[in-house]
Amino acid sequence: MIRVMENEALLAKFFPDNVPSLEAMLEQAAKLLPEQAVLQWFVHHNTLHSFEHLEFEKAVITASAKLGTEAFQSEAKYRDFMASGRIIEADLDFALQPSEQRDEAELFVGGPTVYAFRKMRLKHLFEIPQGSALNWLLSEGNIKKEIQQDVAPERKAQLLEQAKFRFGELPAATQEALLLESLWNALHNATAETHTEKPLPRRRDQILELFGIDTDDWVHSMMIRLAGAYLDQGLAYWSMPNRERGFLNAFRSLYSLPYGPPDRWRRALSELLKQQHGWSAEQTVRWTLQELSVPEHLWPTYIEKTLLSLRGWAGMFRQFELDPKKAPVKAWPATLMDYLAVQLILDLLAVRYALKEQLGDESAFEKIEQILSEKMSRVENAEKDLSLVYEAFVLAQHSDLNLGVFFDLRNCACWLDEVKRFNTLERKRLLQRAFEHRHLVHILDTLQVAEPIEPQNTPAAFQAVFCIDDREESYRRHLEEVDPSFDTYGYPGFFGVAMAYQGPTDVRPRALCPVSMQATHFVQVVQDQKNKSIFSHWHHMLFVGSSTLIRGFIITLFGSLAAIPLIFTVLFPRLFASLIAGWSPSIRKGDRLLYERQNNIKESDLPIGYTHEEMANVVEKMLRETGLENKLSNLVFLVGHGSISVNNPHLAAYGCGATAGGSGGSNARVCASMANHPRVREILASRGLPIPQNTHFIGCLHDTCTDDVFLFDEEDVPSEHEAAIARAKKAFGETGLRNSKERCRLFGVVSTSISPKQAKAIVHRRSIDLSEPRPEYNHTKNSLCIVGQRKWTRGLFLDQRAFLVSYDPKADPSGERLEEVLMGSVPVGVGINLEYFFSHVDNRIYGAGSKLPHNITGLFAVMDGHASDLRTGLYQQMIEIHEAVRMVSVIQASPQVLKSVMKNRPGIENLVKNKWLELVAWDPENQAISWFKDGEFQDYVPESDLVPLYKDSLDYCENTRLSLPFAKRTCSADERQV
Repeated sequence: MIRVMENEALLAKFFPDNVPSLEAMLEQAAKLLPEQAVLQWFVHHNTLHSFEHLEFEKAVITASAKLGTEAFQSEAKYRDFMASGRIIEADLDFALQPSEQRDEAELFVGGPTVYAFRKMRLKHLFEIPQGSALNWLLSEGNIKKEIQQDVAPERKAQLLEQAKFRFGELPAATQEALLLESLWNALHNATAETHTEKPLPRRRDQILELFGIDTDDWVHSMMIRLAGAYLDQGLAYWSMPNRERGFLNAFRSLYSLPYGPPDRWRRALSELLKQQHGWSAEQTVRWTLQELSVPEHLWPTYIEKTLLSLRGWAGMFRQFELDPKKAPVKAWPATLMDYLAVQLILDLLAVRYALKEQLGDESAFEKIEQILSEKMSRVENAEKDLSLVYEAFVLAQHSDLNLGVFFDLRNCACWLDEVKRFNTLERKRLLQRAFEHRHLVHILDTLQVAEPIEPQNTPAAFQAVFCIDDREESYRRHLEEVDPSFDTYGYPGFFGVAMAYQGPTDVRPRALCPVSMQATHFVQVVQDQKNKSIFSHWHHMLFVGSSTLIRGFIITLFGSLAAIPLIFTVLFPRLFASLIAGWSPSIRKGDRLLYERQNNIKESDLPIGYTHEEMANVVEKMLRETGLENKLSNLVFLVGHGSISVNNPHLAAYGCGATAGGSGGSNARVCASMANHPRVREILASRGLPIPQNTHFIGCLHDTCTDDVFLFDEEDVPSEHEAAIARAKKAFGETGLRNSKERCRLFGVVSTSISPKQAKAIVHRRSIDLSEPRPEYNHTKNSLCIVGQRKWTRGLFLDQRAFLVSYDPKADPSGERLEEVLMGSVPVGVGINLEYFFSHVDNRIYGAGSKLPHNITGLFAVMDGHASDLRTGLYQQMIEIHEAVRMVSVIQASPQVLKSVMKNRPGIENLVKNKWLELVAWDPENQAISWFKDGEFQDYVPESDLVPLYKDSLDYCENTRLSLPFAKRTCSADERQV
């Protein structure tokens, strides 16, 4: 009773009726957290989704300030781009287009204009030493004795003449040193003293600044263990108790027990938690913030910084809260408010302990703020920015000015002001704009000279519908070269089948559809009992038993036997894989696809299977949007894709984005089965879309890691197609060899002179090699999306950079179909593109760092080593050769049609107007190209009509690892130009 009365008194004191909403503060802070779901549901998305309401450049700069990230690539990379011709002077002119009257004003009388200064600065990118490195150069180096080595020879001659004019009676070396010394002193004297004040929003930051004690080291270590144990999906044999009551209550039940934890900083935890008995998470958060003496107006910032201090774990709690269905096994009740309450409780204990140890008072918050204020206001903190002086000093040498102008204090001050104003961030913003401009020009100049190419036979002997995935660009190109009678199409890889799919080895269904959609039907594959293996049962028993006391001890006694398969796996991966394959049952042999409606029975609130009308809708949409209607060949291959590799926690990131990281082969198989169904064909015929009787659809899976193509339900293909099937399979096999050869040039340890057969063996080995961090490079070159007829891009070498989406503009004059096509392709492509962009720009925070130290935790995420924040984004080995450019979307439609589409689709309009992608209209009537710029479509004027020509893809990309210019293939004898 006493305890209850005490709690009621505390509640009355700290929680009056009219209080600010912590929920609103938390919702705002949650927008900054990673939105990455569990590993099995890894879906590419815009890392800065919560900033999409801002213009792109402003968004990345704002995010950089909030998250402590890099906004753009390093200046060293831009310097390399300029050296290699990836940025030319015309691109700098484009980036520097004068936008203000100030740009045409002189910095000082006789000095350069702002525009000229900035262009000169962008041409001269150099490292600016900081701190001790600069001090060493000033004391030990020759920077004030000799002209900079990279100064142009003619400019150096001018400077030596100026030195001779001023100090002619002295030796030449002395003249040079005196001129530079005078320049340095003039700039140094004109530099104002600066006083930098670091923002210290959290108590932890203040204690670290004053005493060098990082209380996050204590708190995070415990939070990682607690959060991991709570969210665990079955990796731990002994699970955390009371998880069904929520994270905060489970935490309280554990640490309210007597005999508190051994760490001295949290000895008071048990008593503190007893005091909070019955409090909600929100009440706990409010009380803790007040105990930390955080002013109420700073609560939003304090909450934000607290969550961002372990952003990966906080983000995962948020994902379990928002979409618990995506938990691999079971979603325990997880809320971000619970998570915040636990972290703040531990923060409070750590801060109190540190203050008591250092100042003898655990509540000395006013005292530490006073000490900090005195420290920050000391005169000795003010100093001159020597890095600014150095930058201005070097730039003066590169300029075309007589250095005598800098001996005027006012001129020096103006020069220094502009150097400071045109800082690193502003330079990189413009350099990124220049880099992307060259990329855009490269694309549009190539498309300007494109000419339509079609197979010799119309309709083609074979038709193959691939996912729009950029990795399929090279595969389709090689397939059309190997057998020109193939006509290829691009369609989102879920093939319109938004299903919850459960294969014979799946524990539970998973949605195979874009993340923006919900699964509408349940589809299952049932495998005959005789095909099921007992090895999976024994594997599960061994896995669980290894974590127990008695069975774990017994298994350990025989643990040395595990070295045998490990040695074979590491040293002889291909041999061992072939042996295992012989023991493992085929998941495709003898299975039954259950995709037809079964008496309106439901599974997890979804109907089992599709009705005939629903199937007809799926097939009709696919045929009309791809342009396949009324011109079907005898064999139509629907090719989904997936990627198979071992020891790869991020396997879903290599999967199909249109199936939320799953494999699109199952969707292709279901769609093909629907298209072959007699009743579906009857319905389609009644809708004016007849499918010829001799046309057969075949579902396929393209493994983008091994470049193998597997055909589903081959036994159901009519015998009349036997010869054609053999020919198609031969073409797929040859294409796999050639595509593997092109892909292998990206692997730095693989010779560029290997044969296609050797390349195929290499990519297969990489898929089964336990030690391989780069099974494939995935979307690493993505930068372009083309929506239109294949005949206009057939014969173009697009270097695996393009998402290719089939669309016939002549069959859709109003653009009604185009809306659906764009909604099914643009969000997926933009999500992939931007995640690669940001993971490449700052892999430390936006990305996951190196894959090598990654360990799976709880079957849902990865950490570095045994304990760290969760690593989100793409790991380093996936993006290391990527070029960070925003996607260019080229749509075969008139500007008027695209304007109408944007008006009807605000999501796409927002992405376009805020420049998260570049939009280009490719008019199907006259092939004119218009670029959406400054809020309007503007006619594009090509820079050049000179595009490289090639006869064969492998010849064109032979002996080079670099990105290649887009090129145009000379038409083969088996194809015709129209």
